[in-house]
Parts: sequence; C-alpha cells; structure tokens
Amino acid sequence: MSEAARSVHVAPERLRRYLAASGIAEKRGGRWTVGPRDTRLRQMLLYSQGVAIIASVTPAEADIIGRYMAAVGRFLESNDPAYLAPFAGEVITDTAGRHHPLETDPNALYRLEASGGETFEDVYRIVV
Repeated sequence: MSEAARSVHVAPERLRRYLAASGIAEKRGGRWTVGPRDTRLRQMLLYSQGVAIIASVTPAEADIIGRYMAAVGRFLESNDPAYLAPFAGEVITDTAGRHHPLETDPNALYRLEASGGETFEDVYRIVV
C-alpha cells in the first residue's frame, strides 16, 4: 500500500480512505483486495482480425482480455496452440458497442508479435 501511495504521490492513509470510500477495494484478512464494485472502464490492448487494437472495455471484458493476452504470451513462448483453444470464437464488445473477435490464428499472432508494437503493459489503463 505504501509503495502504491508513493507512486501516485499521496499519503498511504489518504489512499486507504479513498479505496474504502469508493468501494474500489476492501480490506480482507489484513490485506487489501480489489472489490466487486470496481466498475471503472479500462483501455486494453487485444489482437483481433490480424491487428492490434486498443479498446475501452468493462471490467468483465477486461478479465477475458487479460486471460486471452496471457494465453497468447504462453503460446508465443511455447508454440503450443492449445493455449489459444479456449478463446476460439470468443468476441469482445467494447464500450462503443463494436465487436472484436479474438485472434487465435498462430501465424497472425506471430506477425503481430514480430511487428514490435505496444505491449499490453504499455496500454492498460483505467479510464476515469
């Protein structure tokens, strides 16, 4: 908590009060966890139809994208397409109502990785 507060230049006590008051996080068993009421939108990188896109999504869609991008990373490290199988036919809907089928073609993913674009970590952000 102290390190997180320091990174946004506020006192740890102030950050704790904000988290508790907003319902974004709650303290369970002596540890802070993100709560179920966190409805903030997120901007995330995903691969769809052979291109890398950045989409604004709800927390539920962000969860799917996070699992998908982790599976893509495991696929690229291992060359095992079984990591991509759970996402075949999966479609993400962004906040503007546009549908983005998740890319599961190995050759397209190799091309996207070789293109050297932005990384997942570079793009992920909470939209305020």
